[in-house]
Amino acid sequence: MHSVVGAPKESFIKIEKAEDGGIGGKGKWRPVTRGLRPGSESEVMKKYLSGGFYQAQ
Repeated sequence: MHSVVGAPKESFIKIEKAEDGGIGGKGKWRPVTRGLRPGSESEVMKKYLSGGFYQAQ
C-alpha cells in the first residue's frame, strides 16, 4: 500500500475462516458447494474461465 507521498507503508490484517462444519472439517465451505473454488468448478465457472462469456463487438 502506498501513501500520498508515494512511500510504501506496511499494513497487517488477520483473516480467519473456519469451515462451516467446524474444526473437525465436517461439511463444505459455501464457495465449494457453489462451484466457485479450484478443483470444484461448476460448468458455468468453467465456461467463464475459458472465455465463454466474451463477445467481440
